[in-house]
Amino acid sequence: MNLRHLEFFVELAHTEHMAKAAENLGITQPSLSYAISSIEKELGVPLFEKDGRNIKLSKYGEIYLRYVKAGLADFSKGNTYISELVDTNSGTVRFGFSSAAREVAPVIVNNFKHENPEQHISFYFEQDITSIIIKKLLDEKVDLAIVANPDDLEAVNLTHLFDQQLYLAVSVNSPLANQDKISVNDLASYPLITYPHVNCLRQNIDTFFERAGIEPNISMVLADTAPIMNFVNSDFGVAIVPKSELINQHKIKFLDIDSDAAINPVYVATKKDHFLSPATKRILAYIKEYYKK
Repeated sequence: MNLRHLEFFVELAHTEHMAKAAENLGITQPSLSYAISSIEKELGVPLFEKDGRNIKLSKYGEIYLRYVKAGLADFSKGNTYISELVDTNSGTVRFGFSSAAREVAPVIVNNFKHENPEQHISFYFEQDITSIIIKKLLDEKVDLAIVANPDDLEAVNLTHLFDQQLYLAVSVNSPLANQDKISVNDLASYPLITYPHVNCLRQNIDTFFERAGIEPNISMVLADTAPIMNFVNSDFGVAIVPKSELINQHKIKFLDIDSDAAINPVYVATKKDHFLSPATKRILAYIKEYYKK
């Protein structure tokens, strides 16, 4: 099977017009016709059928197209990997991160670029909750990820980077704003605004309360930190969150929680037994070294 002929097939399937496909490919119509005939002869089925003055994919062609496109995509990915192996100073890193790393991810990459100006590595970023980012990692849609409190998955390599301290966020208009610290036992007295169960921070918060033997008074479940902080600011309740520069600290006060367990562990993750490009290996090594300092 000729790889170039398969590319011709995909283009003809896209245009459904011999002359237009040949023009787009920069070849003659007879050359295109020969290529398609060669594939059909090898497969023993027609890939196209006439549709008035044009052509369209046959039922065999529709099925075959899916596999050819997937195969060509894999060839392209292989070519990219080999190119990156040859040129060790370039490449693309697909970088996933959860909200726990939304402030550190750009800082790390910016520092890496400044410290390694000779390396022309580009980055593609994706942010989502930890469970979705881990799924993207396993599906090979991202190369590495910085996430908080992931499940201990056998298919993932995890390296602990740091622990985010968790605080009790309260409105500056709340009576609680007059104190700087709160005990674990007192937390149950206040309405808690928190995340849904799919959020790993929520799972961490639930574990924190379970270990303390406390039943939290959950009054509201919201998908993200921004709306949670809006309701805290309006004094609808309190929230357990990491401190962030993105939170308006003129309206929110953070109280220390009197417990060593009030932390959110953050890790860098890669897929086990998976090829890492030189560019990915370099940024991974840099991230690990960055948090040793």
